[in-house]
Amino acid sequence: MWDQASLRRGSLSKIKGKPYNLQTLALKTEIRLFTSFHPFGPQDRKNPILMAFPSIFALFKHVPAVTLSQDRLPLEQIRQQLYGALQDCTGTDAQRVIYKIKLAATPAELWLLRSDLHQCISRAHDQAEAARRINALLETFCGWIPTIQLSRI
Repeated sequence: MWDQASLRRGSLSKIKGKPYNLQTLALKTEIRLFTSFHPFGPQDRKNPILMAFPSIFALFKHVPAVTLSQDRLPLEQIRQQLYGALQDCTGTDAQRVIYKIKLAATPAELWLLRSDLHQCISRAHDQAEAARRINALLETFCGWIPTIQLSRI
Protein backbone atom coordinates (compact mmCIF):
# COMPACT_ATOMS: atom_id res chain seq x y z
CA MET A 1 0.00 0.00 0.00
CA TRP A 2 2.80 2.45 0.88
CA ASP A 3 6.36 2.21 -0.28
CA GLN A 4 9.29 2.17 2.16
CA ALA A 5 10.99 5.28 0.73
CA SER A 6 7.92 7.45 1.34
CA LEU A 7 7.63 6.10 4.90
CA ARG A 8 11.19 7.21 5.62
CA ARG A 9 10.59 10.68 4.13
CA GLY A 10 7.52 11.20 6.32
CA SER A 11 5.10 11.50 3.44
CA LEU A 12 2.89 8.66 2.37
CA SER A 13 1.50 8.19 -1.07
CA LYS A 14 -1.30 5.70 -1.55
CA ILE A 15 -1.69 3.62 -4.65
CA LYS A 16 -4.50 5.96 -5.74
CA GLY A 17 -1.93 8.74 -5.92
CA LYS A 18 -3.35 10.84 -3.10
CA PRO A 19 -0.45 12.32 -1.10
CA TYR A 20 -0.58 12.05 2.72
CA ASN A 21 1.95 12.87 5.33
CA LEU A 22 2.09 11.05 8.68
CA GLN A 23 0.47 13.86 10.67
CA THR A 24 -2.49 14.18 8.32
CA LEU A 25 -2.99 10.41 8.29
CA ALA A 26 -2.87 10.22 12.10
CA LEU A 27 -5.34 13.09 12.43
CA LYS A 28 -7.78 11.55 9.96
CA THR A 29 -7.55 8.17 11.69
CA GLU A 30 -8.11 9.80 15.09
CA ILE A 31 -11.17 11.70 13.85
CA ARG A 32 -12.57 8.57 12.20
CA LEU A 33 -12.15 6.56 15.43
CA PHE A 34 -13.73 9.30 17.54
CA THR A 35 -16.79 9.65 15.33
CA SER A 36 -17.26 5.89 15.00
CA PHE A 37 -17.37 5.41 18.79
CA HIS A 38 -19.18 8.65 19.60
CA PRO A 39 -22.74 7.95 20.88
CA PHE A 40 -24.16 10.47 18.45
CA GLY A 41 -22.14 9.48 15.39
CA PRO A 42 -22.11 11.33 12.10
CA GLN A 43 -25.39 9.74 11.00
CA ASP A 44 -27.28 11.01 14.08
CA ARG A 45 -25.98 14.57 14.24
CA LYS A 46 -28.88 15.94 12.21
CA ASN A 47 -31.55 14.28 14.35
CA PRO A 48 -33.09 17.06 16.50
CA ILE A 49 -34.28 14.65 19.19
CA LEU A 50 -30.80 13.27 19.80
CA MET A 51 -29.27 16.72 19.69
CA ALA A 52 -31.69 17.86 22.43
CA PHE A 53 -30.22 15.50 25.05
CA PRO A 54 -27.09 17.56 25.81
CA SER A 55 -29.19 20.72 26.12
CA ILE A 56 -31.65 18.99 28.47
CA PHE A 57 -28.82 17.83 30.72
CA ALA A 58 -27.35 21.33 30.69
CA LEU A 59 -30.46 22.53 32.53
CA PHE A 60 -29.47 20.49 35.59
CA LYS A 61 -25.79 21.41 35.49
CA HIS A 62 -25.90 24.36 37.88
CA VAL A 63 -28.31 22.99 40.48
CA PRO A 64 -26.65 23.28 43.91
CA ALA A 65 -26.22 19.90 45.61
CA VAL A 66 -26.83 21.30 49.08
CA THR A 67 -29.23 24.04 50.00
CA LEU A 68 -27.29 26.33 52.28
CA SER A 69 -29.16 27.04 55.46
CA GLN A 70 -28.28 29.25 58.38
CA ASP A 71 -29.14 26.61 60.99
CA ARG A 72 -26.21 24.31 60.19
CA LEU A 73 -24.15 23.13 63.13
CA PRO A 74 -20.50 24.16 63.24
CA LEU A 75 -17.87 21.51 62.58
CA GLU A 76 -16.81 21.32 66.23
CA GLN A 77 -20.38 20.60 67.39
CA ILE A 78 -20.66 17.83 64.80
CA ARG A 79 -17.46 16.34 66.20
CA GLN A 80 -18.90 16.50 69.74
CA GLN A 81 -22.02 14.65 68.55
CA LEU A 82 -19.86 11.90 67.06
CA TYR A 83 -17.78 11.66 70.24
CA GLY A 84 -21.05 11.32 72.18
CA ALA A 85 -22.06 8.35 70.04
CA LEU A 86 -18.77 6.66 70.98
CA GLN A 87 -18.78 7.61 74.67
CA ASP A 88 -19.00 4.07 76.08
CA CYS A 89 -16.90 2.34 73.43
CA THR A 90 -13.37 1.36 74.42
CA GLY A 91 -10.52 -0.35 72.69
CA THR A 92 -8.26 0.33 69.78
CA ASP A 93 -11.17 0.52 67.32
CA ALA A 94 -12.74 3.38 69.28
CA GLN A 95 -9.40 5.17 69.56
CA ARG A 96 -8.87 4.84 65.79
CA VAL A 97 -12.33 6.28 65.05
CA ILE A 98 -11.76 9.15 67.51
CA TYR A 99 -8.46 9.91 65.76
CA LYS A 100 -10.21 9.94 62.36
CA ILE A 101 -12.85 12.31 63.75
CA LYS A 102 -10.12 14.67 64.94
CA LEU A 103 -8.44 14.64 61.51
CA ALA A 104 -11.59 15.24 59.48
CA ALA A 105 -11.55 18.72 57.96
CA THR A 106 -15.10 18.92 56.59
CA PRO A 107 -18.56 17.71 57.60
CA ALA A 108 -18.55 15.53 54.48
CA GLU A 109 -15.48 13.69 55.79
CA LEU A 110 -17.23 13.21 59.13
CA TRP A 111 -20.28 11.89 57.29
CA LEU A 112 -18.12 9.26 55.61
CA LEU A 113 -17.00 7.97 59.03
CA ARG A 114 -20.48 6.60 59.77
CA SER A 115 -19.51 3.06 58.77
CA ASP A 116 -16.51 3.15 61.13
CA LEU A 117 -18.77 4.44 63.91
CA HIS A 118 -21.33 1.73 63.20
CA GLN A 119 -18.70 -1.00 63.27
CA CYS A 120 -17.18 0.24 66.53
CA ILE A 121 -20.53 0.63 68.31
CA SER A 122 -21.81 -2.74 67.08
CA ARG A 123 -18.70 -4.45 68.47
CA ALA A 124 -19.24 -2.84 71.87
CA HIS A 125 -23.05 -3.36 71.94
CA ASP A 126 -25.09 -4.74 69.05
CA GLN A 127 -26.15 -3.72 65.56
CA ALA A 128 -29.54 -2.39 66.65
CA GLU A 129 -27.91 0.01 69.12
CA ALA A 130 -25.37 1.06 66.49
CA ALA A 131 -28.13 1.76 63.96
CA ARG A 132 -30.09 3.76 66.56
CA ARG A 133 -27.08 5.94 67.38
CA ILE A 134 -26.13 6.49 63.74
CA ASN A 135 -29.72 7.41 62.83
CA ALA A 136 -29.78 9.91 65.69
CA LEU A 137 -26.86 11.71 64.00
CA LEU A 138 -28.82 12.45 60.79
CA GLU A 139 -30.13 15.79 62.08
CA THR A 140 -26.57 16.83 62.88
CA PHE A 141 -25.63 16.81 59.17
CA CYS A 142 -28.70 18.67 57.89
CA GLY A 143 -27.58 21.54 55.69
CA TRP A 144 -24.13 20.05 55.12
CA ILE A 145 -25.04 16.87 53.22
CA PRO A 146 -27.59 16.64 50.38
CA THR A 147 -30.95 15.50 51.73
CA ILE A 148 -31.02 12.58 49.30
CA GLN A 149 -27.98 11.12 51.11
CA LEU A 150 -29.42 11.58 54.60
CA SER A 151 -30.89 8.10 54.80
CA ARG A 152 -31.49 5.92 57.82
CA ILE A 153 -29.66 2.67 58.42
